[in-house]
Amino acid sequence: MKFIWMNLCAGLSEHGNEECTNEKFRKFANSLEQQKILNEYWNIVNKTFASEEEAYSFYNKYAFVKGFGIRRQNVRRAKYSRELLFRRFVCYKQGEREDKYLETEDCSRRPRAQTRCHCPAELAIRLDRSRGVWFVSNFVDEHNHCPAGPGEVPFLYGGYDRTPFQRKDIYNFSSKYKRKRIEHGDANTVLRFMLNRQKIDPDFYFDYLLDAKGRLKHMFWCDTQSRMDYQSFGDVVVFDSTYRMNRYKMPFVPFVGLNHHRCTTVFGCGIVSNERVESFVWLLGAFMRAMCQQKPKSIITDGDNAMMNAIRQVLPGVYHRICSWHLEKNIPKHLYYKSLDAFRKLMYSGTSASAFRKRWKAFVANHQTAKNKGWLKMMYNSRKLWANALQYENYFLGMRSNQRSESLNSCLHRHLDIYMSLLDLVLHYDNSVSRLRETEAADDCTASTSFPVALTDYKEIEESASHIFTAANFYKIQEDLSKIDEFQISETLVGANMHRFIITRKVNQKVLFIVDYMSAKPDTTINCSCRKMEREGLPCTHIFHVLHHLNISEIPKCCILKRHSKDAKGGLPSKRKSSMYVWSTKRSRYSDLTVLGAEAFDAVAHNHEDFCSIKDFLGAVISKKRKLNNSCSSGGESSVDVDGKNQSGSATIGVVHDPTVVATKGAPRKSVKGPSVVKNDGSSTERWMSSALQAEFIVSGENS
Repeated sequence: MKFIWMNLCAGLSEHGNEECTNEKFRKFANSLEQQKILNEYWNIVNKTFASEEEAYSFYNKYAFVKGFGIRRQNVRRAKYSRELLFRRFVCYKQGEREDKYLETEDCSRRPRAQTRCHCPAELAIRLDRSRGVWFVSNFVDEHNHCPAGPGEVPFLYGGYDRTPFQRKDIYNFSSKYKRKRIEHGDANTVLRFMLNRQKIDPDFYFDYLLDAKGRLKHMFWCDTQSRMDYQSFGDVVVFDSTYRMNRYKMPFVPFVGLNHHRCTTVFGCGIVSNERVESFVWLLGAFMRAMCQQKPKSIITDGDNAMMNAIRQVLPGVYHRICSWHLEKNIPKHLYYKSLDAFRKLMYSGTSASAFRKRWKAFVANHQTAKNKGWLKMMYNSRKLWANALQYENYFLGMRSNQRSESLNSCLHRHLDIYMSLLDLVLHYDNSVSRLRETEAADDCTASTSFPVALTDYKEIEESASHIFTAANFYKIQEDLSKIDEFQISETLVGANMHRFIITRKVNQKVLFIVDYMSAKPDTTINCSCRKMEREGLPCTHIFHVLHHLNISEIPKCCILKRHSKDAKGGLPSKRKSSMYVWSTKRSRYSDLTVLGAEAFDAVAHNHEDFCSIKDFLGAVISKKRKLNNSCSSGGESSVDVDGKNQSGSATIGVVHDPTVVATKGAPRKSVKGPSVVKNDGSSTERWMSSALQAEFIVSGENS
């Protein structure tokens, strides 16, 4: 280190300080970094350990810092005493999987994703019997793969057995702490909790409405991560108001969607005092304000009439679908058992609109009675909301029900019940969302460190897909690739820049699929008459058949929807505030800059100089805008905005009273033993709790 510094000083004295360039300092920094790496290498090579386990612990901690996992590999023992003499620890990506584990002929399960890539990194230790210590016999610190990022490292290590406490200890501490927090009122505590969240998370959004008596009537909230997730996955939104999981029986309405791993992602959550049109209009309006008026392409609901009317008012032009699960649950109330399968075919069949009308007339002729005549008429009038034949070209990512909302609710039910205060509800909602995000982070780690095994006969296209799409989407593509041999090209039409292929099944040539391939530069386009790419965002078997016929081994860009790829969240959206969409021109400019900024920020984040340049430029723009606003402001007045802050920056929440208990909508509640989760349709799901836990919630209610 001293030698490098002396050489640099000598260079500076020869050419003078004025001739010193950034290049020399960069070379000096590189030399210091190389010297640091060299010192670290020799420190490890010269280390000794008292035992093999101590060496493993050391290398494990070293790997944790560097971003990779390790495993024990080779071992050698004394011939007679079987004493351990040699041990090799390797990177978790060392070697390759044996061929016998890739063969799937006799396997019923899908092979696990591959992680190994012949990484040479290792630490070998040997026992010195004369001194009774272990020394390093070989150390290789070079990897042929990218290290795991700080957010991915925890998924390579850890376990419940490493924690110094039990889950019950956490629950007991949390229960006592929450009872103390709501002693000044449930609604007041919740709103102040929201304000504290906003101080920690500047883009945290919440809005609320009070009734004439100052009681909390409606509330909506979402954090920065939810708003960012909406930018990436907000094309299809699912929301359901059928659950009342609090002591006030206020409907709990989560806004959820589908992420790039085809798992539930949460965009926000609302609580309303009733299920009237005006309540849902307010809730949807708050949701749109939080998302800067960016409408989804499609929305799935439970079919509530008030909710549908609110969607028409707030989200005109958005594709709307009624949850098939709720429909199937109500069908037996109006139809006989023998007619259920016929009605399900009407729901799920992908025929044309004219074929649907013919089938409907036949169904009515065979199954209509005086009792269900009105219901059948109502269902036909709303056919565009539930018939797959009439939703065939609409974009719903293959979803037909609000199962995403149900999956979130099932996660919430592990901790929530009708005795919960609003604060308990918010806290447990946050815990459930955190679990979903931990699962997504683990899936992201798996996607970045492994890729699925190619199983079909079209390995070039399959391997291309495995490096682009996440595993959940890749397996759907793999299923389509396995069906290529079931189709054939019956006719080919060639134009100037377009090829049209007529695809038919080998066993049934009556059904035709038309695939148009346009090779015009710079972008190649390919589309199919089955419209799967437009409905689900994934290419179909017919497109893959044509790509294989044209000897194209890579999936064209037109067939790659970013929301399904591993890089779905590669660019981070810029900061956004609810007051940025006042004028349509401003909103249009903001949307354009958001898309452009996401790409730019992702590009410069890897280079420190580019990062500093962009940061300084944006800082200058913001500073200039703030000075202009200060010079134009009249001062003195203060009004509350939708973020719960006044314009001068201080929180303004007065005394807010707790909401009243809401009357249940729909059929009366069934009589069941013990606490239950009350649903709008009258059904109840029994939830058992220990008597001690019930007593705690009763005390909590008395204190509030």
